[in-house]
Amino acid sequence: FMDINEYQSSIRNFVTYPKEIGVFYNLFEMSAAFGDLSKKVNETLISNKEFDRNQSLRFAISLGDILNAISNFALDIGVSMDEVIALNLKKIAVLKERQEKEQNNKPIKLENENR
Repeated sequence: FMDINEYQSSIRNFVTYPKEIGVFYNLFEMSAAFGDLSKKVNETLISNKEFDRNQSLRFAISLGDILNAISNFALDIGVSMDEVIALNLKKIAVLKERQEKEQNNKPIKLENENR
C-alpha cells in the first residue's frame, strides 16, 4: 500500500484537464462521484440486497473516484492530503471539545420535573 501523499502524486500523472480549470473540474467530479455512490447505495437498498463483499467493492470504487477528485482538488489549491487530513482532525477535535462543553453546561432535567 502507499501513503496518501504518494497516491496524490501518482494520480496527478492521469490528469487530462487544463490546469486553469482544475478547481472547477474537480469540484464537479466530486459531485458526480458522490451522486454515483448515492445511486449505487440507493439501488442496493431498494433491491433489499445486503451489503456483501461485492457491494462493498462497488462502493469502494466510487469512493476511489471521490478520493481522486479530492486529491486533485487539493493539489490544484496547493494543499497536500496530509495537510487536509491534519486540518480535518484538528477541526473535529475542536468541534468535539465544544460539543462536550455544551453538554456539560446544560442543566440536567429529570423526567418528573415540571418546570
